[in-house]
Amino acid sequence: MSIYGYTRVSSISQCSFGQRKRIEDAGFAIPEENWYDDTNVSGSIEAVKRPNFKKLLNKVVEGDTIVVTEISRVGRSTSDVLSVIEVLQKRGVSFRIMNLDGISITSPTGRLMLTLMVSCAAFEKELLIERTVHGLKAAKDSGKVLGAKFKLPPESLQQAHKWMAENVKHQDIAHRLNIGVATLYNLKRDFMGSSEKMQEYKQRYEAQQLQLKGVSA
Repeated sequence: MSIYGYTRVSSISQCSFGQRKRIEDAGFAIPEENWYDDTNVSGSIEAVKRPNFKKLLNKVVEGDTIVVTEISRVGRSTSDVLSVIEVLQKRGVSFRIMNLDGISITSPTGRLMLTLMVSCAAFEKELLIERTVHGLKAAKDSGKVLGAKFKLPPESLQQAHKWMAENVKHQDIAHRLNIGVATLYNLKRDFMGSSEKMQEYKQRYEAQQLQLKGVSA
């Protein structure tokens, strides 16, 4: 029986360090060769069509376990997520979704909860994109410069917070991340210190990236 970790980020400017760290911090001892990552792969692409998730599905056997941080890493549609779970269940592979720990996703109640959470996550993302699109358009129309506040990938923000906890100098952190010291202090003030603030930054960053790529609500 083996345990595997899966991570996914939507753009090449992001990194999966934060997801991997959350899994490791939760006590999952996953060998380096058992990590699978899809970078620059949208959650709208079916899980079975993603290069490394497909490799992972071909690798696992009965008794194995796959761990992900949250539902959105698997997919953004209810049908896709449920399809993946059904495939793994038939093959006897356990699937741990960290933000659903304590809920059996194979039970009728668990599947209902999973369906509701996927639907709510998709709805929340659409609302966020819509608000961001309108906000950025209003800022652009008023002559403001767009994109500066959320240009740092969320995983890099989490890494900056980790370095601060290790007493790395702010100047060194800013240099490593290729941002100004003043920007780092602003990010620390506005978005570090709680998981809720980090999540807010992540949502705003992703919505802004989609808008800047020309994706409308």
